[in-house]
Amino acid sequence: MTGRGLLRFSSGAALLGGVLASGCLVSFDGYEEAEAGGTGAVGASAGVSNGGSAGLAGSAGSNSGGTAAQGGTAGTGNTGGTGNTGGGGSAGTGNAGGTGNTGGGGSAGTGNTGGTGNTGGGGSAGAGNAGGTGNTGGGGAGGTGNTGGGGTGGSAGATTCPTNLKGPSMSRMTLGGDDFFCVDTTEVTNAQYEEFVTFGSLSGQPAGCSFNTSYEPQMGSSCPLFGYDPGNKPNYPVSCVDWCDAYMFCEWAGKRLCGAISGGAVAAGDRANASVDQWYDACTLSGSRNFPYGNSYASGRCNDLSSPSAGPFLCGGFSTCSGNYPGEAPVYDMSGNVQEWEDSCSGNSCSSRGGDWLSNSTAAACAAVVTANRDVRDHHRGFRCCWDPPSN
Repeated sequence: MTGRGLLRFSSGAALLGGVLASGCLVSFDGYEEAEAGGTGAVGASAGVSNGGSAGLAGSAGSNSGGTAAQGGTAGTGNTGGTGNTGGGGSAGTGNAGGTGNTGGGGSAGTGNTGGTGNTGGGGSAGAGNAGGTGNTGGGGAGGTGNTGGGGTGGSAGATTCPTNLKGPSMSRMTLGGDDFFCVDTTEVTNAQYEEFVTFGSLSGQPAGCSFNTSYEPQMGSSCPLFGYDPGNKPNYPVSCVDWCDAYMFCEWAGKRLCGAISGGAVAAGDRANASVDQWYDACTLSGSRNFPYGNSYASGRCNDLSSPSAGPFLCGGFSTCSGNYPGEAPVYDMSGNVQEWEDSCSGNSCSSRGGDWLSNSTAAACAAVVTANRDVRDHHRGFRCCWDPPSN
């Protein structure tokens, strides 16, 4: 049986009950005089079925909620609705529109605007569930899902020296603010250079290095045959390498041959300028001293002419020949041991710094510069590398 059939059945039953109770005949059109008004109360049960149907007592719009006014006039006697025709009015209370599935999500109230139907039925129409309350805007709350995930943002810049690169470990050289660069704590050793000779590529050499067909240290002439001995002297500074060898080792290691703080090569006139030259800045700790260990030369502190050594010595073997910023790793042998190529050339002539085991106090000072052609290989020259943090 359909909902509408049930409504009529229940309305009929209610009506019959009313007739039997009152002993009066009530017509279906609501115009019988006598005491038809009282029957309106029975019609109230109709509202339970479908909100607006205030029962046959008032023919409350049979399923339309809004027509319930007809029920209100049920009998002139008591104006129908006054008795309990309001029952019809309370139609809204039943399932006044919205509570069901009024519009599913936002059309609430449009379906069965509840009380609007029974405005005359007893006034309580609309009090029911004014429609849309049901699921008004059920689809809302959407945006909360992924409100602007925003991404992860950029990665922060480096604040320390890398520890995973080839060659010596590095020490941090502080510049202004958060700026810094890193420099090898020792000169490059025989063992470290040997790995480069085995795996390094000859391609990609800078201008002026077309002559260079091998990175193997040159033995003979000014380089004694025992000078390059990775097997027996792995931790001695490599020597007998030319400027191009040094430049390419640093590239291969993920670093660069020490040059200008801002990048690239150092002009000849800036080699003793701590704000420009990386090598000089590291040796003098930003121009604060003349030697790695202090302002005044001290005999025997480094492997130079004042020491008993007859040649290059173990890298870092003179622990007194060092300098560093507080909390940073010491940097060894920037005075004496072997001269160090840097990225500073004028034509074919390139500079080497720091003196060697045969240097006097003047030649072993941080400001001292010795120049040689970039293809020169001798027992007095080695090198170290620098590293720049990537810019953000």
